[in-house]
Amino acid sequence: MRQIKVLVCLLVGGVVSSTEQLQFIRNFLEAVHKDRSISTILLMQSKDHKNDFLHGLYPIPWPIIRLDETKKMKLVNYFNKDFLALVYMESNEDALLLSALAANFNHIRETRIMIWLQMSPSEVFIENIAFEAANHKFLNLVVIENTLRTRRFYPFPQPMVQVIENLFEEKEIYPAHWRNFMGKKAYTIPDMVPPRSFYSFDPKTGLKREAGSIYKVIKVFTQRYNITMRLKWPPNINTTQEEIIERTVRGEIDLPLTGQLINFRHPNGSRTQPLLGMTTLSITVPCGPELPMFDRFFLVFGLATPITIAGYYVLLSIIDVLLGTLSDRVKRHLRREKFLNLVVNLRVFGCILSLSTPQGNRLRSVKGQLTMVMSFTGLILSCIVAAQTSTILTMKPQYRHINNFQELRDSNITVICNQLNYKTIKQQMNPQFVSNFLPNIRIVTSIQQMKMIVDLNTSYAYQTFSYKKDPFTVLQIHTTRRALCRSPDLDLVSGLAYTAVLEKNSIYALPLQHYTLQVFSAGLVFHWGDEAIRDLISTLKHTQLEKLPIVIGYQALKLQDYKICWMILFIGGAVAFCVFIGEVVAGCINRGILKI
Repeated sequence: MRQIKVLVCLLVGGVVSSTEQLQFIRNFLEAVHKDRSISTILLMQSKDHKNDFLHGLYPIPWPIIRLDETKKMKLVNYFNKDFLALVYMESNEDALLLSALAANFNHIRETRIMIWLQMSPSEVFIENIAFEAANHKFLNLVVIENTLRTRRFYPFPQPMVQVIENLFEEKEIYPAHWRNFMGKKAYTIPDMVPPRSFYSFDPKTGLKREAGSIYKVIKVFTQRYNITMRLKWPPNINTTQEEIIERTVRGEIDLPLTGQLINFRHPNGSRTQPLLGMTTLSITVPCGPELPMFDRFFLVFGLATPITIAGYYVLLSIIDVLLGTLSDRVKRHLRREKFLNLVVNLRVFGCILSLSTPQGNRLRSVKGQLTMVMSFTGLILSCIVAAQTSTILTMKPQYRHINNFQELRDSNITVICNQLNYKTIKQQMNPQFVSNFLPNIRIVTSIQQMKMIVDLNTSYAYQTFSYKKDPFTVLQIHTTRRALCRSPDLDLVSGLAYTAVLEKNSIYALPLQHYTLQVFSAGLVFHWGDEAIRDLISTLKHTQLEKLPIVIGYQALKLQDYKICWMILFIGGAVAFCVFIGEVVAGCINRGILKI
């Protein structure tokens, strides 16, 4: 009889325990949904488990996906990250469900997970769960035993599981652990390609220091999220960007100081793309040589200016002769007009040159009024010529450079490109276009390519990234002539997002994405980019920048700057002397005729 009573008590206790468990699960789901809404529940149970883990809770307001360790589904392609995974375990062998869950949660490992243990686990089993969770890069995980004892997984700095006494009194059941990495070490390596990452010269200390736009982004990110950044290998100029990306994808590097185009990202990398900027894939070509002084005058004045001045001169000379003749006829001053006045009219010539012309008391006469009109016309013409001459002396125009791909192909110039971008162009663009318009491509490393650009080597064209205040544009912004030019018709692909490189399911992907969106919207990415380029120019200002004439304030004109003016005055004096000799000879001939 006593044995029967004990059995009845055990059965009643089991029913009460089961009821408490179901109520606890219901409260748990409602609390999690209150913190952040649940879109779908994924129920993971071993295929050997016949009982329904959620039996007794139905109906529940969320759709349920049921999977076991044999079924695989890429949930990231169909659902968002507002999942809640419920993993049911009855024995130590059920720990394999975590591997199946990791395969289903590929690219969404930060999804919330609850493990229900229908057993009394050992500490070794709990440590094994923590190890597997860290290995699969799970960030939000809660373990609940059949006694309703609750543990939370803390991934940083070392993975561990701690008991939570009052779960429903917590501010958040699944707190965002990625807001503080608790000093976790993250390995990095720079690609040493300015302006992304390089060593700049510090004028205050005279020493080299780390600099670069991406270096600054990652450095401030690690400081803000309490991450300890460590150098994986010493910087090596022979390490290519492609090798760094491959090592990152393999998990050897956590936060590399390099980037990639989102349209051409590595297929095995993270799908989360922290934005670092917008850029255009383009071709930069050598600018045309500087125009000689004669070509500058011809470019500015052309044939229109001398023809216009000559036309004014002939027209005013004819009007002057006609009005002078009519005036003399009216006044009955019969004088024979010389035909030479139509060819060489010094008064008209002086007015056009804006020279002083004595008027005397003839201001009210017809000829006086005509002289005033001619002087005003000459003043306008001289101002126009003076302005154009000033432009020639102060600006240094260059010959037209290559402006489109047809001219690039016809020029037969070699285009310098790095291996990664060449593979991108070759794989993603039309092969016919590449073979037709980019026949001469030379492959070099990114560091060699950037060195040739900052050296302003005009023997080649370059595949570059075009964006606001890019390095080679800023290098030439204060020069009187440019060495490298670009044209909109030489853009390969525009409107590309430039993003960070991360391994698949990286624990830094989500915080880095949130961080870069904030600094990008605040304009800090552009500020750090400008700062990196200023450091680059400061480092190079005593070497490469001496190859171009730099504009430093206003410079006074020198005597040599008036060389063309002296030549024009000399030619004008020679012409005047010839005219003087011609007039003397013509006068002698006229006097000889009169004597005869």
